[in-house]
Amino acid sequence: EEILNSIYVFEDGVIKGFIQMGGTEICKLYVDTCFQGAGIGNALIEFAKKEFGASHLWALEKNTRAISFYNRHGFQLTGQPQCSSCRQR
Repeated sequence: EEILNSIYVFEDGVIKGFIQMGGTEICKLYVDTCFQGAGIGNALIEFAKKEFGASHLWALEKNTRAISFYNRHGFQLTGQPQCSSCRQR
């Protein structure tokens, strides 16, 4: 139930994506592959920044597509592994 209280869904009759927050950390960001490239990820990340002051997240080094997306939204690669409050739940 605690996790469900931190998930926000993008939908317009069909669930197209979601974001999970842990304080100011973006824990998960998912957009259904059918809807990628339609601005849903942009809407979700901007929502997280506006509503929760999202300031950090964790991404695999090899996921260059995601890193590029996050860079476009003002997130910077630090190269530092972080212990995530999201993954401890």
